[in-house]
Amino acid sequence: MTDNRDIINLKLGNVAETIPEEMINMCIAEITVKIKEYCNITKIPEGLRYTHANMVVDLINYNVSQLGTTGSDNNLETPTGTLSNVSLGDMKISFDTSSSGTTHNSNLDDIVMNYRETLNKYRKVVWN
Repeated sequence: MTDNRDIINLKLGNVAETIPEEMINMCIAEITVKIKEYCNITKIPEGLRYTHANMVVDLINYNVSQLGTTGSDNNLETPTGTLSNVSLGDMKISFDTSSSGTTHNSNLDDIVMNYRETLNKYRKVVWN
């Protein structure tokens, strides 16, 4: 499988520039290992290229939300709550900070389970 960095950067958009390279590399490595372990394979097939990229982006987004920052050195206030509105012209992002807003926290295993239907198509049975 070819490197998914271009796909990952496109999916992250402008945020990719503010995320430390080490975090992106770590997330790529973690998701790669998890896919190989879950599917019992040694190489990620081309058919999982976009699934791999989506899972990496999900893990990066989770890590950024847990850290409360994108790694940049600016002093911007970290928004809390759920995303309620995104506009592209003049870039406006709104968050629902009311108590009724729910937030989704996931971890690495949850991310894998979110993609299990796709991953199961590539999963191999291992006999011990």
